[in-house]
Amino acid sequence: MTSLKKYSETELYIGCQKQIPAFQKEVYERFSPKMFALCLRYVKETAAAEDVLIIGFMKIFDRIHQFQGKGSFAGWIRRIMINECLMYLEKEKTCTMKSDWMAFCLLLF
Repeated sequence: MTSLKKYSETELYIGCQKQIPAFQKEVYERFSPKMFALCLRYVKETAAAEDVLIIGFMKIFDRIHQFQGKGSFAGWIRRIMINECLMYLEKEKTCTMKSDWMAFCLLLF
């Protein structure tokens, strides 16, 4: 197969929409380094950033049909990753609050 590196974002998007694995792989390889750095800035822990990155790309490929082309494909990918990071942080905050509350209750009883 020919190299996909020469393809534009639009062509990659169309290939992903058709669920062509080579195009999905190219999107991941092209965008994952920057998106991992973004995730790491938000969540701070390497393992958590990797988890968020994988979940984010799963959502990207699952919801590729929702991209309307009003902005750049890269911008859409970035927005999904930021939302995933924020959801992760919100879940962590909730879990921490529950853990703190349980520890407090154990001290009382």
